[in-house]
Amino acid sequence: MKSGDELEPPREVKHWLYFKNMKMLKQFVQAIKKHDFSLADESVDVEEDGRYLLSISRIDSVNIASINEVTDMLVELSETYDGDYDGWETVVIHRSDGI
Repeated sequence: MKSGDELEPPREVKHWLYFKNMKMLKQFVQAIKKHDFSLADESVDVEEDGRYLLSISRIDSVNIASINEVTDMLVELSETYDGDYDGWETVVIHRSDGI
């Protein structure tokens, strides 16, 4: 990658999801704990449109195959609870060879 990121080493990856109501959000939180996710933020933000924003995290590799598997699972699971997956971010792990 142009930034020199090593995509294989696992690192904390944060994900954001929106839910229409707190009941569904709480049910989703219980479901993702079975997949070793944790809450990235202790509070849940309420957006101007009334949706609830949830931030979760887990240690994962971010190579294309791995992160696509994670995001596909989160999209499918969030839809089960009337939620919308919004995306992810992580830190860059620089290559050790200085290139």
